[in-house]
Amino acid sequence: MRREGHIVFKLSDRAETRAPAHLDVLAGAARASGRIDGGGTVDRTVLSRVTGLRVRRIFHAARRLAHIGERASAYDDLEHQLGLPQALTMQIAEADRSDQVVAELRSLDHVEWAMVEPLAAAPFALDQAATTTRAFEIVGGLRPCRWKPDPSTCPSV
Repeated sequence: MRREGHIVFKLSDRAETRAPAHLDVLAGAARASGRIDGGGTVDRTVLSRVTGLRVRRIFHAARRLAHIGERASAYDDLEHQLGLPQALTMQIAEADRSDQVVAELRSLDHVEWAMVEPLAAAPFALDQAATTTRAFEIVGGLRPCRWKPDPSTCPSV
């Protein structure tokens, strides 16, 4: 499954972004950015296909975890080597144009990879009675209770 309208991508090291960290957006300490690379090539390309976007960094800097509102700064060398500061997630206004935007992003030199955000799903059509019965069998929950609680120690009994 895919989460239409939500795109994940990684900028190359040549591209700069000032997007806030996802945790700062969740905490209300920052707003998702309306720009990816400050009006550069990536912004112009995406905004030629959609009317609006919201961008944030997927990962925060480890040493800034406790610094609310500053989690998108001070990435260490290992985080830079892994490309964590450059991994972004974007929500676009026109969800039906996700494939077009991804194709455009992939064609840019400033973008290493891009894809529509995948969405995992769990099946809900399980036989609840059979699953519950099997769980009780595993833990021995179907055996009759062999002890009788003492009313003086268990006042609710």
